[in-house]
Amino acid sequence: MNDFLAHRIVRKIVFVGFVLLNSKAGAVAPGWESTAIALPSNAAQSMIISWDSRADDRRYEQRRYEQQRYEQQRYEQQRYERRRAERLYDEKRSQTQRDAAQRSNEKRAAERRQNAQCLNQPYWDGQQWYAQTPEALCPGTSYDAGGGY
Repeated sequence: MNDFLAHRIVRKIVFVGFVLLNSKAGAVAPGWESTAIALPSNAAQSMIISWDSRADDRRYEQRRYEQQRYEQQRYEQQRYERRRAERLYDEKRSQTQRDAAQRSNEKRAAERRQNAQCLNQPYWDGQQWYAQTPEALCPGTSYDAGGGY
């Protein structure tokens, strides 16, 4: 039984020594010298660094992708709002133009009616009666003001 325990202790010591030899010289974790926990060897450290850098690359790519997606969505939203504002402006402008044209047409029609009433009235020039009032005496209309081209 004692042989068995001694053999087991020797195996543990050899294993710990082997680990220490494979690790960096003096690479025992600080504060853990009594338990002889070794830090990873250079190869293991480079593998860990490689895994970390790949994870960093993936995180960077993910952040970059999310940023691009956010910027694209923001651009699309701004484009939509700009087009909507332009459409509303165009609709308002065309409605204003239609309203102005309608008011102008109504004004011209009223002037034509007034002028027709004036022209169809009998006229007394002080000496005789005329069947119609001369055009020069009737108020002018905005559509024939300026004489035309």
